[in-house]
Amino acid sequence: MSRLKHKVICGHVLDVLKTMPDESVDTIVTSPPYWRLRSYLPDNHPDKDKEIGQESTLDEYISHLLEVTWELKRILKKTGVMFWNHDTNKQNLCDSMQNYRLVIRMIDEQGWLMPNKGPIIWFKPNHMPDSFKRGFTHSYEPVFMLVKDRNYWFDLDAVRVPHKESSKKRVLRAVSNKHKYLGHPEYSGGGGINKPRPNRRKLSINFSDLFDEANKEYHREQNMAISQYQYAEGDYLVVNLHPLGANPGDVWSISNQSFSDAHFAVFGERFVEPLIKVACPQWICKKCGKPRERIVAKKYIRFERQTQKKYLQMVRYSPTSILMTRSLPLTYTKDWTDCGCGVGWEAGVVLDPFAGSGTVGVVAERLGRNSILIDLNKEYCEMAYRRLKPLVRQMKLDREPSIIERIGF
Repeated sequence: MSRLKHKVICGHVLDVLKTMPDESVDTIVTSPPYWRLRSYLPDNHPDKDKEIGQESTLDEYISHLLEVTWELKRILKKTGVMFWNHDTNKQNLCDSMQNYRLVIRMIDEQGWLMPNKGPIIWFKPNHMPDSFKRGFTHSYEPVFMLVKDRNYWFDLDAVRVPHKESSKKRVLRAVSNKHKYLGHPEYSGGGGINKPRPNRRKLSINFSDLFDEANKEYHREQNMAISQYQYAEGDYLVVNLHPLGANPGDVWSISNQSFSDAHFAVFGERFVEPLIKVACPQWICKKCGKPRERIVAKKYIRFERQTQKKYLQMVRYSPTSILMTRSLPLTYTKDWTDCGCGVGWEAGVVLDPFAGSGTVGVVAERLGRNSILIDLNKEYCEMAYRRLKPLVRQMKLDREPSIIERIGF
């Protein structure tokens, strides 16, 4: 595994991007300056006239960002993903929907694809108070997930979250083999949660390790319509919640993170971390450039009553299959794919073209990925470098110390 490398580059984003080779970046996580919201450069800065976000008109602002996104698409790999955090300035009604206007043009004119039906909603429980009196308090920011090819790299299992208590209880209920939605095409053809499954007779098993209410026995509700129903999967239940957890969905509740240094808009590390985990490969072949993909396997472990507590503690995500049998499904990462080149691996590269305080680089170092940080403000580049410097010097048990390179400041 090659040593990690972090580049902090001071310069105008367009000038820097044009020097980068095609398809050299795996993931982009960024948030551009919003139009007419605030200036990030002092008035006497030599590049003040180049600052994006201070254009006289919204059309000019969008045109400048389209130049940036065109270069970003060029340097992003075909397997790459871009997360574009872009909100609007509510106090300025003239810029209404600046983010959606830009993204629609990116899709129509530049060929970007948006896999999700809409943006990720970053809800902020500790959002700033809103003085706007003729509307509702704004408490979230949209994050657009954009790709250049349908075959993008995406490791969902790396970011799964525990199933909700309501989901665990729902799968305990029996489902009739005569219900009206059975076979309906809009309900997965009777599959998934609507697939018939028998009720479970009450068992003397304590599920306090799995559910919120301690010392309560859970059991399937009686359903005579399928009391004799025979299902095809042997002793195992037909419907299982995913043992590794649930898809986190597209509404994320993550609080703003406090920051002691002088920057007005700082990414929270908790927000950036899942974006890098899910879209930036940790191992890429040095020769063919193919990223490794997770190979998932499942096995069933049978256990006796006296050892059930030990195994119950291992299935906090999905308890469903132990309800009918004393069998525990374990889904685990068996291995990672191997292209067969045999020349070794290198970590993926995550880019933030509007780096600010450098949070993307900090999280990339912690997760074992390379990073490139670009900003026009020299003070912010210094800030990002200061945050990264002590991290790269730390001794790592599983890899050599990282390298940090400063360019243009």
